[in-house]
Amino acid sequence: PAMLGWAELLEKRGDWANAMERYHQAAALETARDREDHHGQPFLSSTIAQTAYRSAQARLEEHIKELKVAGKTPEVAALEQQMQAAESSAGSTVKLQELMHSGDEARANRRLDEAENFYKQAVNFADKTSGSDETLATALLDLGGVYGMRQNYSEGDAVLHRALKVIEKN
Repeated sequence: PAMLGWAELLEKRGDWANAMERYHQAAALETARDREDHHGQPFLSSTIAQTAYRSAQARLEEHIKELKVAGKTPEVAALEQQMQAAESSAGSTVKLQELMHSGDEARANRRLDEAENFYKQAVNFADKTSGSDETLATALLDLGGVYGMRQNYSEGDAVLHRALKVIEKN
């Protein structure tokens, strides 16, 4: 909630790049919290930050359209440059969580091709990122689950064995 409040304040001030980064971070943290092992304890899953982030993205797109219609091309260029700079500086953890969340959504909606693609991207990204063994193991387990849902047991077996090796290493 605090990060969303900060994002809303930045948006109201017109600092779109930093506002979008805060919305994005809040959504990623929310996703990570929902993915945590709650040890069998009941917990409330939340999509408040994810919904706020999607809404902010729509408002940003509308703002850019309005600037273009008003002929404010330099402002549009500056805003787009600020957004690109903010995106490129986003942390690898946020990127990984975003890929995992997208994979989770696709799997939940039985879009298994998409889920496989997102989990493979997460695996590849985690392979290149130091300190992300836990996420790598989770991505491999989720990818193995998708293979199981498709009854592709040979691929699933290989991926799950790799996940086990990552887990045992830690």
